[in-house]
Amino acid sequence: MHGRYVGKPVKRREDPRLVTGRGKYVADITLPRMLYLSIVRSPYAHAKIKNIDTSKAERLEGVRHVFTGEHVRDCTPLPGEFRLTVKDSIIPSYKPLAVDKARYAGEGVAAVLADNPYVARDAADLVEVDYKPLEPLTDPLKALEEGSIILHEEYGSNVSFELEYGSWDDAEQGFSEAEVVVKGRFAIPRVAAVPLEGRGVVADYNPAEGVLTAYVSTQLPHRERFRISRTLGLPENRVRVIAPDVGGGFGAKLNYYPEHYLACLLAYRLGRPVKWISDRREDFLSNGHGRDVVGEVELAADRSGRVKGLRARLVANLGAYVIDTTQRYPVNAASMLSGGYDIKRAYVKLYGVFTNTPPSSAYRGAGRPEAMVFIEYMMDKLARAVGKDPSEVRMLNMIKPEQMPYTNFSGTTYDNGDFPKAFQKALEEISYWNVREEQRKAQREGRYLGVAITLYVERNSFGWESATVRVEPTGKVAVYTGSSPHGQGEETSFAQIVADELGVDIDEVTIIHGDTLAIPMGWGTGGSRSLTVGGSAIILACREIKEKARRIAAHLLEANVEDIVYEDGRAYVRDMPERSLTLKEIAEKAYSGAVPIEEMGMQVTRYWNNDG
Repeated sequence: MHGRYVGKPVKRREDPRLVTGRGKYVADITLPRMLYLSIVRSPYAHAKIKNIDTSKAERLEGVRHVFTGEHVRDCTPLPGEFRLTVKDSIIPSYKPLAVDKARYAGEGVAAVLADNPYVARDAADLVEVDYKPLEPLTDPLKALEEGSIILHEEYGSNVSFELEYGSWDDAEQGFSEAEVVVKGRFAIPRVAAVPLEGRGVVADYNPAEGVLTAYVSTQLPHRERFRISRTLGLPENRVRVIAPDVGGGFGAKLNYYPEHYLACLLAYRLGRPVKWISDRREDFLSNGHGRDVVGEVELAADRSGRVKGLRARLVANLGAYVIDTTQRYPVNAASMLSGGYDIKRAYVKLYGVFTNTPPSSAYRGAGRPEAMVFIEYMMDKLARAVGKDPSEVRMLNMIKPEQMPYTNFSGTTYDNGDFPKAFQKALEEISYWNVREEQRKAQREGRYLGVAITLYVERNSFGWESATVRVEPTGKVAVYTGSSPHGQGEETSFAQIVADELGVDIDEVTIIHGDTLAIPMGWGTGGSRSLTVGGSAIILACREIKEKARRIAAHLLEANVEDIVYEDGRAYVRDMPERSLTLKEIAEKAYSGAVPIEEMGMQVTRYWNNDG
């Protein structure tokens, strides 16, 4: 694709409002009669809730309601459909407030609604909870041990799921041929996403219309709508989700959280708007956490460093409950463990276990970085064992371009790529062998110079996305995208694509996103996919707009469609460019009813599906 805008430096169109404080985030939304929600959170990772005394909080002026787990005991749990990545796995009931027992530090045990956020916070401090602290379980390896603490007694186990990838027999065959075996044990610690904007929700139920509107800082507006619908029992067409400006997500905002559910539930029950905005401490306590996987990995190889087999055991700490993306990240880690290397004879056993920690979630790569850490460390170990440079061992085992499309040991297909070429280019860019010589010289002088190399393979741009492109009678263009930008700059990049496809000025293009009442059913944003998948849907819609413009122009210019050329924002008769119509002129006619051969208007909705 080429033109005036794509591939050219263009000032980001969204930045002026964002950097001058004119953006609109969930925290900026204020509605009449709004109540403010504050959550009382357990200070214990594991504790029985013996009693909750809310009387002092209820007497504070400005407090309207105080709720505990007893008020939500019979509520529908957070929805399991999107959480059930692994069939037949254990999915414990997760209510918006803890019932009888708190299973991680930060789990909500009570909720206060007040006339302003300050009174709500003060009242939350007045709620007295009588806990019986229990011994916590935070080590995922101990969660597997016989006699360990059981978080969810009704299941009698801390194991949510066990999965196997590859073939044990194939891996054993590889190890039987080994001349060298290297082993490694790695613990990737738990991390928290820290978007500049914390999570937040404003929920407003209109009983006259029977419609609930939720303003949510989310990456997936339509999926959020579905989750709200399922938990409240409202039809989806009676739920509207609006993701306004979103200040980063990084995977943490893919999930439907107890606070979202609680705000919507209380707004629905009370008929008043409810607002909850997390502070940084709450974000650390209640957001889905990332990583937290322990891996025990073995590689078998010959003396040249050619890998003959791989065995691994991964234990993923899922936290105390399963939310939307909890099971996805360890599955990604296990299925991508061979990285960019041709290791067919492999076997990986994956355990997902519960501990007294906040639920885990997708975060920045969602399992793929963990897999790369495991295999790349092992490649370094193997290089040392066979006495070769780490780059040579990697090159020897790399998947070759002629093997593409390549299916790895877990059944994951790599569609294309020239890994050796890219890797060699990286070595050349840093003058790798010169750096290695500098390293040896530094060592002789008693100095240490580190050199690290790695091959990273990512699965992304998956799934589908939607786009509606409408050319107005004035020739201006409105684009409604199912993608939901939160800092990536799609308001600019999508406009670049449309401007080049339709041959219009970029300032004539408006991008609309985030409102489920306005945009077509969409997937959202995540997995490094917004531009590739969302942009592809936009291109399809733009190209159909151009085809319709050609047909209308052919009718108006009394020419064959095959003789009409569309470029630079106008349609003309081939070899007679003076016989032409601009996109604006064509659009005017499209809405006038003067083109009987065509359906009125210039609006097209298209979907792009990378998986099908």
